[in-house]
Amino acid sequence: MAKLNVADLRSEAATRYAALELETEDGRTIVLRNLLRLDDAARKTAQALLGAFAKKASGKGGKGKESTDDLAELDAQERAITDFLLLVADDTEALRDLLADFDLALKMALVEHWTEATQPGEAQRSAS
Repeated sequence: MAKLNVADLRSEAATRYAALELETEDGRTIVLRNLLRLDDAARKTAQALLGAFAKKASGKGGKGKESTDDLAELDAQERAITDFLLLVADDTEALRDLLADFDLALKMALVEHWTEATQPGEAQRSAS
């Protein structure tokens, strides 16, 4: 009969569905959790926010001059990104303080790093 230890299962899930640890300039660590590690409500909200700024990012572009609508869309995109990052953070207040000093490019870069870090790893091959 196969046996599974819950501590091993938790460790495996933490490795397979990793978070991104963000080290701040003052030495604190803020954990940006994987979507699969959030509760249902938070996960649904996070997915909606991801969809909102993904649509904006792939929307209009290359027009030359920015219109008022384009600037409003950038503002909405930045709010969605900020809300998303705060939702996945284990220390919302610390991240809120940090994001206050981030421009949109830094926030986008952080989301890109989070996306890369939280992609499920490939299953380990058996040693057969």
